[in-house]
Amino acid sequence: MIPLPPPPFTNSNWQPCGLAIVPTEPWEQDGLRNFTCPAEPLGNNEWRLWYYARTADRRSCEIGIAEGLPGSPSARKYRLRRASGDARREYPNERYTLSNFPDGWLPVQPVHLVLPGGRHRLYFWAHAPGIVRYLCADSDDGFHYIVADPYRAILYHYHDRAVEKSTLAADGLTFWGNTDHARPAHEPAADPMLVTNDATNIYAIPDSNSAAARYELYTACIIPVPKGSPRYIAEDNAAGFVRVIDRFTSHDGLHFEDRRRVLEPDPDEPPGLQFYGLAVTHLPGGRRYGQTGHYRCDTQILSIERALSDDGGLTWQRPDRQPCIDAGFNDEHDIHGLLPGHNVVYHDNAWWCFYTGHRHTHNFKKSAGLPTATVLLAKSDQLDIA
Repeated sequence: MIPLPPPPFTNSNWQPCGLAIVPTEPWEQDGLRNFTCPAEPLGNNEWRLWYYARTADRRSCEIGIAEGLPGSPSARKYRLRRASGDARREYPNERYTLSNFPDGWLPVQPVHLVLPGGRHRLYFWAHAPGIVRYLCADSDDGFHYIVADPYRAILYHYHDRAVEKSTLAADGLTFWGNTDHARPAHEPAADPMLVTNDATNIYAIPDSNSAAARYELYTACIIPVPKGSPRYIAEDNAAGFVRVIDRFTSHDGLHFEDRRRVLEPDPDEPPGLQFYGLAVTHLPGGRRYGQTGHYRCDTQILSIERALSDDGGLTWQRPDRQPCIDAGFNDEHDIHGLLPGHNVVYHDNAWWCFYTGHRHTHNFKKSAGLPTATVLLAKSDQLDIA
């Protein structure tokens, strides 16, 4: 459980602290992102920061791990070296490896959890032609991971080849992935209840007993709207769809159920408003502090808005109805938007918020050049949960 400062809580005042990860490696130069990625304090002012580095053309992506002082160019950098076979044998000198991951697939948006009993699990989205699915990999030591089964996913994106056309037709959705790429015979069709968008976070539920769900998952989903709707935004890269947030639960962190809608725009809000992911921090008594991607798809600008839950994440309130951290908050690094990480962390008598700043609009039609994105840090003495 993350400790809390003594009450009373007051309004947070996030202060920008600049770059959290300085790009120093050749594979980092196009842009770094920590969207959904955890930040883990190591002691002696050092942190372990999970992130991913994707080239501007999206043809290459690496999961990275930075260990050291946030913002220091001397932080130790590691790539998660991957192989379709035994990556540990193929890369014997690498600190982090991922085995049983098919060649040509790219990992993004990693989420690292420490499981009961001390084992480790890594969740991530895998991208390839016809492949957009959420996978998991387990590890005994937190360094060397093995994908459980790349052909039976935790979740499936609408683009994935395993999603049946009939499932999409029922929702009025059509996507290239499941029309241009056939599902192989050895691969099962996706369960329609597990078809979502991306922007996914998974958490172990603190103090959960054996009879209760032990994991919760929040992910973006899309719902179609007709062209005549005010919520139809032609400029968006998913014109005709509204992004909302669904929640799932699980007993083992592998099989998720109990899907329910927990966050969507109200009818009286701006028609361009959508929600792009929900990062959750667990507080005592079942309370949750959330940061959602406040996405104005009419302007293509992403910001961070706080959300609160008093009932264990089943229902959420948005007391501000506006960003708590807005675009342009951190000089030139986030002039076109930002997205939250995995959660905020209480450490050394302060709250730490690691997040992604974008130098491009969501549809990439406006850009300030490379790097396209950076990992940033903001801090606050108090957390606003009122």
